[in-house]
Amino acid sequence: MFLPRSLSGAASHWRRAAAGVTAAALLAAAPLLTPAASAAAATPAATAGASVPFTEYLAQDAATNGTVLAPDYTVGTLASEATGRQAVQLIGQGKYVTFTLTAPANAVDFHYSVPDSLSGGGITAPLSMYVNGNYDQTLSLTSQYSWEYGTQATETDTPTIGALGVSTGHDFYNDVRAQFGTTLAAGTKVTLQVDAADTAPWYVINAADFEQVAAPIAQPSGYINVTQAPYDVDNTGVTDVTTALQNAINAGESSGQGVYLPQGIYKISQQLFVNKVTIEGAGEWYTELTGANVEFAGQIGDPSTGVNISNLSEFGDVNVRNDGDGE
Repeated sequence: MFLPRSLSGAASHWRRAAAGVTAAALLAAAPLLTPAASAAAATPAATAGASVPFTEYLAQDAATNGTVLAPDYTVGTLASEATGRQAVQLIGQGKYVTFTLTAPANAVDFHYSVPDSLSGGGITAPLSMYVNGNYDQTLSLTSQYSWEYGTQATETDTPTIGALGVSTGHDFYNDVRAQFGTTLAAGTKVTLQVDAADTAPWYVINAADFEQVAAPIAQPSGYINVTQAPYDVDNTGVTDVTTALQNAINAGESSGQGVYLPQGIYKISQQLFVNKVTIEGAGEWYTELTGANVEFAGQIGDPSTGVNISNLSEFGDVNVRNDGDGE
């Protein structure tokens, strides 16, 4: 499954709340959202952790004419929640950050932040991407699933201003991913640039994870292909396929066959129940489940066993955390 790769330094995910604060905060932003750096900022420790298939580049080390936010360890600041405790803020047309590849890649995931709306519902805004100075594509960025306010005990959906870490905004970052039409060689320059049509009051870029993604995985022998008869599951993301997809999964359980989801987008509106079944997609960059209640759920009374799910990604629209709600 696909998960955001660059986790913000101090972010927690109890509940998605709002941001925006005031018109001045939304339009000027930097004074409220990027407070002065902590005086005792230290050099981050060396990277550690699992082996990963991508190369991560921090925006603070890239070429830019934007503002490099100073290191900060104060809860509630853009820098403190960024990987490496720094990030680059782009305000105004022509501002950019350019990453130079040190290894070939055909895909990228950007860790970013944009402001929330004044009402707390989030904004969606485009941002232009260039490859070696040539326009490549426009990314769609959103704050709908990030900004939060308050503490875990007093969190709120209402934009507020207050003491850092108490009622001011936090958990600012989200991820957006894209594939290129070809493999980019080492030395290629990939630029995020604010063009005239890029409408967010500001953009903060934290990190870029460039990856060489393999070709889609073909249908394994003996597997049920959900897009074929009698299931005919739509993989364009246009129609709700919950029932048809569940029928294919149930058939796989009954017959002992694996279930294959070819490349595409599968829109669902309810949990998919699984038991004694193997489900495989064409790869996390190719097979995407989206919609509401995007989840594979096991049986509780008679617990599910023998479930294997791999090579796909899930993009749900849940924007709150409520531990008493099955969503």
